[in-house]
Amino acid sequence: MKEVFETINRNISLSLNGLIEGLNPWIQVLILILVSLVVLFLFFSVSNSITRNKQWFYRLTGETQLLADLLAQSLAIFIRVTAIVITLYILGAESIVGLIIGTAGVFGLAISFAFKDIIENYIAGIILSIRQPFRKGDHILVADHEGIVLRMTTRMTMIKSFDGNNVSIPNATIFKSVIINFSIIPERRFEFKIGINPDADPNFARKIGLKVLTDLNDVLDTPPPLAHIESIGDSSIVLVFYGWVDQDKSDFYQVRSLAVGAVKESIEDHGIEIPDPSYIIKIKNIEQESSSTSSTLNLENSELKNIESLMSTQTNEIDFVRKQAKQELNKPDLLNKETIE
Repeated sequence: MKEVFETINRNISLSLNGLIEGLNPWIQVLILILVSLVVLFLFFSVSNSITRNKQWFYRLTGETQLLADLLAQSLAIFIRVTAIVITLYILGAESIVGLIIGTAGVFGLAISFAFKDIIENYIAGIILSIRQPFRKGDHILVADHEGIVLRMTTRMTMIKSFDGNNVSIPNATIFKSVIINFSIIPERRFEFKIGINPDADPNFARKIGLKVLTDLNDVLDTPPPLAHIESIGDSSIVLVFYGWVDQDKSDFYQVRSLAVGAVKESIEDHGIEIPDPSYIIKIKNIEQESSSTSSTLNLENSELKNIESLMSTQTNEIDFVRKQAKQELNKPDLLNKETIE
């Protein structure tokens, strides 16, 4: 690079010396200053034009905003530095160029150590914005945080958790963590375990559970539910049941909850005991117990219906969180320009 600048300086010097030779020294100095100002003006005009018009960089980087901004700013800075160096060579201040380069190197090294975390998050943000493992509005699980993606900045990615909080996760943490994106494929598998009496027939219990899962409307038929025996212990035989849910139509956790309750109830109805390894002895007032039990059994049908309605597989929780997220879409974002559906 230094050889290039020296060649440019040599050619410019020869040209200028040929033009201003024989003129008054003060006039020569004035001409050199004017030429330097013209060079600065032209180069800085080109640099400002690049930073204002980034459409070409957006097309080049596939609409990746962070990378487009980085390329535009880097090219603009390179042009400005080149203009300053050429100006110094024109004015005969070559020694200052070496001093500036040396000082910039030491200063850059000090900055890199002082702002290590910021630089790490910035680089991670660049890589994430290029790869785009998730989009704005996606339902993700990363670093033990689950929620809807709001936006990504040069330092962090913000998600709206299902308890309504905005969670800011450093980009470096996301880059190093396992990312589960539930929005890419709507079908999601759930699983749960149920222990039965070791004297019971585990295959019969499996068939009962599979029949229940198959009959549930919100459990998908394809792929079909599955069950297997996980282990046989002293107090129970552990069965594992699997089923699939379309998250675009039903709430995953509600379907899983209903499936667990339905399978447990059906297994017990067929005379298969679900053992409890713990034993608790309680001494109660029999009269108070009987009265409280009778009052509990006297629930009106309307109350029972209200309770059942709360167990519907159609829930508005995710929609509510998405509605909250939409209110923040106007803030700066490094992800693609698609909006939350």
